[in-house]
Amino acid sequence: MFNKLLNSQIKDIYPDLNIISEKELALLKLINETYNAFEKKSENLELKLEDVHTECAEKVEAVKRNTEALINSTDDMIWSIGRDRKLIAANNSFISTIKLLTGTILKPGDYLTQLQGFSTERLTKWDTYYKKVFAGESFTVEEYDNSIGIEVWTELSLQPIFDSDKVIGASCFSKNITESKKTLEIINQSEKMMAEAQRLAHFGSWEMNLIETEDNLLNALKWSDEVYRIFGYSPGVFESSIKNFFDSVHPDDRVLVADAIAQALKENSKYDIEHRVVRPNGEIRWVRDSAEILLDKKTLSPTKMIGTVEDITYRVESERALKNAEANLRNLLENTDTAYVLLDKNATILSFNHMAKIMAQIQTGKSIHEGINYIDIMPDYRKEEVRSKLDLVLQHVEKTSYETTYIDDKGNESWLFVSMHPILNDEKNLLGLSVAARNITELKVYEKERSKITKDLTQRNKDLEQFTYIVSHNLRAPLASILGLSSLLERPDISEEVRKECLKGFVTSVKNLDNTILDLNYILQAKKEIGEKKEMVDFDDTVQKIKESINDIIVKEGAIINTNFIAAEKILAVKSYLYSIFYNLISNSIKYRKVDVSPIITIKSSYINNKTVLFFSDNGIGIDLKENGDKVFGLYKRFQTNIEGKGMGLYMVKTQVETLGGKISIVSDLGVGTEFTIEFDS
Repeated sequence: MFNKLLNSQIKDIYPDLNIISEKELALLKLINETYNAFEKKSENLELKLEDVHTECAEKVEAVKRNTEALINSTDDMIWSIGRDRKLIAANNSFISTIKLLTGTILKPGDYLTQLQGFSTERLTKWDTYYKKVFAGESFTVEEYDNSIGIEVWTELSLQPIFDSDKVIGASCFSKNITESKKTLEIINQSEKMMAEAQRLAHFGSWEMNLIETEDNLLNALKWSDEVYRIFGYSPGVFESSIKNFFDSVHPDDRVLVADAIAQALKENSKYDIEHRVVRPNGEIRWVRDSAEILLDKKTLSPTKMIGTVEDITYRVESERALKNAEANLRNLLENTDTAYVLLDKNATILSFNHMAKIMAQIQTGKSIHEGINYIDIMPDYRKEEVRSKLDLVLQHVEKTSYETTYIDDKGNESWLFVSMHPILNDEKNLLGLSVAARNITELKVYEKERSKITKDLTQRNKDLEQFTYIVSHNLRAPLASILGLSSLLERPDISEEVRKECLKGFVTSVKNLDNTILDLNYILQAKKEIGEKKEMVDFDDTVQKIKESINDIIVKEGAIINTNFIAAEKILAVKSYLYSIFYNLISNSIKYRKVDVSPIITIKSSYINNKTVLFFSDNGIGIDLKENGDKVFGLYKRFQTNIEGKGMGLYMVKTQVETLGGKISIVSDLGVGTEFTIEFDS
């Protein structure tokens, strides 16, 4: 009737329930109700505690799952180890890495310092790490490994696990920092390269914080190493403040620099100036100083000024030297006797000196000025020549030089030496060309005079040889005959008949002597005529005058004279010389004609290689040049004894041709005819 717990307690007190009084029974009933209520509440509490335990277990399991998911979601290795060197727990990355390296699949309870596949040296090093952390020390180390041919950097962090104050194990964290290391190495290398580049380029950088103090003069500057060097200091030994910076600025440039900085700060703008700095040793350097203001993105207030400093001393000095050189060159060009013209790739005039202006006016009668084509100012007769020379330089990118003539504004012939040079940039690309022209007329006249003197001396030597020959043969023979006959006439015993024969021979010898003297006089007279003034002599007019003078002979022999002087109509020469040359060659062609064949004489001119060339050809009997080639132009050389003559004609022709500065040659075949070629410089 009572609660089980109360009933057992009553039996201990009242072995016999019948002895319980009513009051005690009523009290026991009240106690029984209290027990029943407590038991009911206890049952409800147990149910609730069980629910709480279940919920806590579920939450712990969820946290465990989340933690495992978290540590297994990273490529970093995470594991814990007990003091006995056995694995407590590890994430998947640690398990898979160990499997990859050793082939062992780890599980909790396995020894970590006895893994197969790792070297003894490596296991010993790890045991040292574990001893250190088991001693209660937390630490981080970086390790480098290249055992499989791949560079790997690892960051290891080890933390002791405490139970109360006792270390019972260690939590370990391994992170692959290879990419970070490489990135850091690249950054360091870039910084080194930047520092080296700045050193080589004499180009430094700096920055200044604008929010440290209200007075910017007190704000610290941060300089790169090269800025220190530019200012004459070893990196880091100089306090880089605005104040000290201004102390290094040249006194005459401080206002310029201060105004530039002040304006940039006032307007939040940039500045770019050039000024001087004075190094501690007194050396003055030129720098280019550039800077800009950086603003706070939210407040738009100035936060920092950054800038660069470039040592431009070499450039400034080079520019000064270049300006001086340009001034000197311009002065030289303006005071030289050579004309200089600068052209672009299209032969457009870019610049020229004073002599070019003068020479253009003299040569062409035109004014030279920038922007016009160089060929356009040339005389018509020189345009093709100049165009071909320009094309040679522009198309083949090679220099050329040549000599040419022109007729000046007074009608006189003048000579020029012209050189053209291509102008290339550093990449060997053609930019244009320069033309230099110098008047060499005086030099040419001198050369001609020298050549003439040389030729005259040569000819005089030949003449002396000829005279020696004449004296020793042509004069000596009649003189010897006269002397012999005179001796014979002095003898008293000669007969009258012999005397008459001697006198006859005497007269003949005197006539021969007289003829020889007349020939010498003729030759000397021809030499003397070279002093006559040269003039333009017309070829056709010369031939017509010769035709008139020997018209009877031409008609008698039926001679035909054909001429063609279209290529060259006239030449500058001594008129009497040219007449004599034409006369002798024409008369020889008629004299040495074929029997019963009318002589046909052809005379024509040509212009070849800047020379005037004359051709005289006939259909006469010809000359055997194999036998007599070296004697054709000799004095008193005759090859047809049956035809009247002295053998002086061709000698005089060659003498006069060479005296005029020309040369003569012959081509001849027996029975076919003869052709003489005469060349004169134009």
